[in-house]
Amino acid sequence: RACLHAVPSTLKDDDKMFAILVHAANKDLDDECQKASISSLRSFGKKAVSPLIALLHGTPHQRLNAIFALGNMGPEAKDAIPALETLLSREDTRFWAQDALWRIDPPRHDKK
Repeated sequence: RACLHAVPSTLKDDDKMFAILVHAANKDLDDECQKASISSLRSFGKKAVSPLIALLHGTPHQRLNAIFALGNMGPEAKDAIPALETLLSREDTRFWAQDALWRIDPPRHDKK
């Protein structure tokens, strides 16, 4: 588990590591391992945006962790804006989706 908390910079362009993290983010039954995998995906940059968007439709645990990861990516995750905006109507994700949107595109999603 500990190895998933941070992807060494030498592996961030490694397709095999990316595939392992995507699989763990989607299929791992251990919440902590899944959380670590989702968080580590963001180190792959724009390449990680599509798998993270897909996780927005997963379990509540996957959804929140994907929201956090996308928000922490900042402007690099701009392709996720439409998917995150759909979560603004959900009471369980509204606050976190708004925060992520603000981190991705502050002028467009001014916190009020």
